[in-house]
Amino acid sequence: MGGTHTNLALAWVWDGHVSLLTSFHFQTEALKDLYAPLQIVVTYAKKRYGVSVEGVSLGLAGPVYGKIVQLTNAPLHIDPSSLKKRIGVPRLHLLNDLDLIGYGVNFLDRSDFLEMPPRKVRKPRRSHSTRAIVGAGTGLGKSILIYDKGMGLYVPHRSEGGHSDFPATLSWERGLIDFVQDLEKGRRAISYEDLLSGRGLERIYRFLRRKRSLPKTHFTRQIDEAEEKAPLISQYVDRDKTCREAFRLFLELYAKCARNFALDTLALGGVYLAGGILAKNLSYIDKEVFRQHFEENDRHPEILQVIPIQVITNYDVSLLGAAFAASLEE
Repeated sequence: MGGTHTNLALAWVWDGHVSLLTSFHFQTEALKDLYAPLQIVVTYAKKRYGVSVEGVSLGLAGPVYGKIVQLTNAPLHIDPSSLKKRIGVPRLHLLNDLDLIGYGVNFLDRSDFLEMPPRKVRKPRRSHSTRAIVGAGTGLGKSILIYDKGMGLYVPHRSEGGHSDFPATLSWERGLIDFVQDLEKGRRAISYEDLLSGRGLERIYRFLRRKRSLPKTHFTRQIDEAEEKAPLISQYVDRDKTCREAFRLFLELYAKCARNFALDTLALGGVYLAGGILAKNLSYIDKEVFRQHFEENDRHPEILQVIPIQVITNYDVSLLGAAFAASLEE
């Protein structure tokens, strides 16, 4: 359940395998709570397959702690105890949405990634090294993956690093921070999510429109008049210079964020990039330039040079992870 989309699935899970039977898609802003869409799935399972749902796992775009969870980018809260009783299921788990991607990565293969291979091969290669996930969509999420020998797979560990302060070091980055703070009065600090998200792409675009002499076009006029600018910016990347430059700067900041998180977690097992913004614009990602920005570090570039980067292209990764998480015993 993200700030924009809510995707649910009915699945079988057995002996470490996950099979998605069917999926259901909703606009988050149209939902008052999760009871109605979950009831649709439970009812479908009974009517179509003659089975009862044994477990539910919900990945929420917000910090998961306490008795009630509030989504970060949507005016919704989830009460798991009440929801479990109303739906009538034996097990119900709440996780952060990036945790579901963390579980789901275990069930993907090479065709589900856009690979940015490391410049250097690490020898000897240690198995099961820590992995990290960074996902930019409506918001920005992070998760750390640690290999669990007993389970035989990588297990996600929660993080709210997407809300940590963005460290501006270059002059254009400082100019962007000043612009956002001036545009949105009362902002004391700018987080990674403020720049690496749909709204972040919009902020970068508006910064360029205000601060740089890029040509006005039919596309920029359309974007300027639109209430939701980010989808149009992505749509016109190949046709408009301002959109293209906004996406280029977005990728530069994304590489910086991934670099810092890779160093925070020593993610020698790889960095996974998730979220719709990259997945929908794969052809405009310059892998060499991204790696160049990712590896920019004065102290330990040799560490970053051996870390593989994978862009997740399988949209069902969260549903696969959710299905597996739902099978875990309480």
